[in-house]
Amino acid sequence: MQALDQKPLDAMHQVRVIALLGGECTGKTKLAQSLAHTLKLGYVPETLRLFVGEHQRSPRQDEQEPILIAQCDAIGKALCGLDRPPIGPLLICDTSPWMTAVYSLQYFGDTGLFAKAERLMLDLAETYRFRWLHLHCADDIPWQADGIQRDGPGHRALSRMLIERYPPLQGAIGHGRVELLEGGFEQRLTWVRETLACRCLD
Repeated sequence: MQALDQKPLDAMHQVRVIALLGGECTGKTKLAQSLAHTLKLGYVPETLRLFVGEHQRSPRQDEQEPILIAQCDAIGKALCGLDRPPIGPLLICDTSPWMTAVYSLQYFGDTGLFAKAERLMLDLAETYRFRWLHLHCADDIPWQADGIQRDGPGHRALSRMLIERYPPLQGAIGHGRVELLEGGFEQRLTWVRETLACRCLD
């Protein structure tokens, strides 16, 4: 995918938005909520999960783009403090808008949302002057069914493969960092907390 033209990031572009990647049942929601609670960070829930909860079904192909846009809108509102002020210096997103593009490819064979996701995410970064950091939650924890939204361990393995093949924002200056989180919940939580404490994510 061709990258958008980006200006070099200045000192004001600090990592302020941490977004989680990963397929179903990889611990994204639990980790995001725990980080937001224990570190008193802003939190943006997964739009897809809200959609499934409201409609009691998975979204159709024509509903993927509105979900992507809604996820970005929610992040923008949180960044400007409209939802839960104050949000503090960091925002935790469950999940990255990029995951909508990944799911669109995985379930519908549609690659068209990658360019849309990239443009919306970089527009947010430019508007609110931040850098994206993505944490990729690995599929090395036991899979558990939760009713409507999860399809099986094979699907999350495919999600991981697609994330590795199509990593987010790799061509955009300063935005392409992806950290892989492996191990149990406590191991992942400890790594993120210690890394944030030493500001190793800037």
